[in-house]
Formats: sequence, C-alpha cells, structure tokens
Amino acid sequence: TRRLEQYEAFLDQHRLLTYSQMVAFAAKKLESKLTAVTGVRHLLVDEYQDINPAQKKLVCLIGRHANVFAVGDPRQSIYQWRGSDMKCFDDFLREFPGCETITLKENRRSGKKIVKAENMFARTFKRRRFAPLDPAMKGHGMVIVAESETPESEAEWVAEQIRRLVC
Repeated sequence: TRRLEQYEAFLDQHRLLTYSQMVAFAAKKLESKLTAVTGVRHLLVDEYQDINPAQKKLVCLIGRHANVFAVGDPRQSIYQWRGSDMKCFDDFLREFPGCETITLKENRRSGKKIVKAENMFARTFKRRRFAPLDPAMKGHGMVIVAESETPESEAEWVAEQIRRLVC
C-alpha cells in the first residue's frame, strides 16, 4: 500500500497519468458535458474483448450518435487485459440495439490441434456457450501444457522452445 501511495504521489507531482487514468479522465470529462459528442459518424473499436468498463463508457459516449463497428472475440476475454470483461459484449448489445452480430465459424489462425483444445476449453465456460470453431488451416500445430515454478523459469523454458523450433 505504501509503494502504491508513493507511486500515485509521484504521478501527481509530475502531472502524469497512466493509460487507465487517461481513459477514465476522458470518459469523465465527456460525461460531464451536457451535449453529446458530435462530428463522429463512424467509430471502429478493434480487440473489443480487451476493453474494460472505463473504455466501454468512452466507446458509448463517443459512439452515441455514430455507426459503431466493434471487432472482438469474447472467448479471448479470459485473459482479462487491464480488467477486460466478457460482459462488455452483452452490454454492447444493450448500448447499441439493432446492431448486427456476425459470428465467424472458422479459426484461420491456428492449427487443428490448437482449435480442438480451444473448443474443449470453451466448453468449460459457465457464463456463455460458444459453438465450436472449425480449423481452416491445413497444419495440425501443437499443444503443450507446461508448468513452471517461477516467471523466470517459464521465460527460460519459452525461450528454449523458440530456439529449438527456429534453429
């Protein structure tokens, strides 16, 4: 707690903001204005699975009177980058009623073994059910489960795998 207080004091002293603070600050400023954001006709949000509630609020404020196009994979919300939440997809449908959802049925990025493992893992999700994806790549790829004692030993293992596979 003390280190966090020191960090926040340093930011205040130097008039600095973190990325998350910038997003929250922008949303707060936009929300405090009584007039809507104007002049935005189209808003594209990529990697929607990575947004957090402050970013979602910013999208809603900027896109209130715009055509909003969001691209994302709710399955990837499991990584929870910067507080992301799969619920943001459900909220998007409420915030922008009438939007069209297009679901891709193929995974064009990963081999057959990886897609099979992904589909098995997706079946364990309790809050949402996903139709299985079909692999589009011809290769099989590989799935490896590894455990490490420390982040350093994990990094060493990953680096060794890369050396082994590339060299």
